[in-house]
Amino acid sequence: MCSALVDDQGERLVPHHATKQGRRYRYYVSAALLTGEERPEGSGWRIPAAELERTVRRLINLTLQDQTAIVHAAQEVGIGSTQLPGILDQAKRLSISLDDEIEFPKQMVDRITLQPDGIILTIRLAPGLPLDSNPLSVTRHHPIQMKRRGEEMRLVIDGSDGTNHAVDPVLLKAVARGNRWFDELVSGRVSSLDELAQRDGLKPRYVSRLMRLALLSPDIVAAIATGRQPIELTADILTYPAAMPIERSAQKAHLGFV
Repeated sequence: MCSALVDDQGERLVPHHATKQGRRYRYYVSAALLTGEERPEGSGWRIPAAELERTVRRLINLTLQDQTAIVHAAQEVGIGSTQLPGILDQAKRLSISLDDEIEFPKQMVDRITLQPDGIILTIRLAPGLPLDSNPLSVTRHHPIQMKRRGEEMRLVIDGSDGTNHAVDPVLLKAVARGNRWFDELVSGRVSSLDELAQRDGLKPRYVSRLMRLALLSPDIVAAIATGRQPIELTADILTYPAAMPIERSAQKAHLGFV
């Protein structure tokens, strides 16, 4: 996700995985926990990767929508008021385009610091801003509850008790678009996959990947719509170019619902 992902002790978190019942689960873990270095009891982080990536994606969007934070950051580095409208417009367009990206937007993240009371996120606004210097960095602290369950740390947002997962808007949008494109193709409203891709300004391969989601079990779609999908299931995994079983029970097993 980001090479500058650190914990509250300033130590780097590194990607790690574990296999349970034949399934591979990804985590971000404090490096000291993997090397066996001594740390105070109860310290160190081990967070499910998909949960952290989904949360950070939401926080990136919130930061892009925070005009006050963006203006303050621009003024701190001496950017003139005449340039602010262009900066705010770029941030708005980035926020809108973020929903269309399946992969995690790691190119925007400069630093993520996990703390007991939240996440400090620093993002870089993309090139193309009316600036002569390096891309503008915006830092914001996002309050989030951190709850420990055994060895893992879980992120609890919006007063949730941690038993339910928030609806993943990127995942939900991918399913909706796949179904819409499938309906347009089989109904004859569009003549080919290439026509769909050209109309929406996308690559045919991307359209094909999302269109496969029209074959998902209604139970799986309902779970995604209510945020009850497995924590490791992201849009990137769901559209990964691997064979998706047609049989509904096999789909659930394939995607980790059982």
